[in-house]
Amino acid sequence: MKERSFWMSTTVKSIVDAMPANFNQDAAAGVDAVFQFDISGDEAAQYYLVVKDQKCEIAEGTHASPNVTFNMASPDFIDMMTGKLSGQARVLFRKTQGFRRFDAGPEIG
Repeated sequence: MKERSFWMSTTVKSIVDAMPANFNQDAAAGVDAVFQFDISGDEAAQYYLVVKDQKCEIAEGTHASPNVTFNMASPDFIDMMTGKLSGQARVLFRKTQGFRRFDAGPEIG
């Protein structure tokens, strides 16, 4: 498994830029999905991640029909991506609102 260089990142942009290099192709087997990130706060931005054929592409902006949309503040996005905030804690403390539109393949986790 690749070491995740974005664990040390401190900005939304640096984490997003590191996503393709840290993508785990094996974990994405059978996944065909678009993940939309709507980030608010000091580093407000919109990005979408397309996972298909065990490859990923990240782009700035909004996708016409994402499978999952994450709405979160920039500090929470950074904490989520660097492992400081677990998925369960995000839901429990209502730091993330995610909407799954349909099955995108095997569970990612």
